[in-house]
Amino acid sequence: MLIATTFIVLAVGMESLLLIIQRVGEKSQIFKLFNVQIWTAPGFILGLRFTISLFFVLFRFCPSTRIGNKSLWICSITGTILFEISKFIFAWYMTLATNYTLLFGTLSGALFFILWIYYSCLVFVISAVVGWAIEDSPA
Repeated sequence: MLIATTFIVLAVGMESLLLIIQRVGEKSQIFKLFNVQIWTAPGFILGLRFTISLFFVLFRFCPSTRIGNKSLWICSITGTILFEISKFIFAWYMTLATNYTLLFGTLSGALFFILWIYYSCLVFVISAVVGWAIEDSPA
């Protein structure tokens, strides 16, 4: 669990740091000397690698039975893709949430937090089912 937590912190921290650099670079003359857009692709790829590593570690050590490498990679990549989709859904929701925040206040944030936990658990379970289906299918 310590390794999984480290990968979560690294993935979120790296993407957040690169986003902060990009936002500061848009407003500051100092960072305009560096091409800030160049940092976007490596940051995204590094975030993907940390997320794949996170799912890999979780699916390697959490199940009671050991699964094969092929199934392990497929379910890790499936979990990463679903988790990356959730980032775009979160960004879309945040553009809509400004209207609801005025009406419902912090209740809208609490509702989204509960939905986010539900979706994260669902991503983990769906990825595990995909890995189980690959592992259980005749080769």
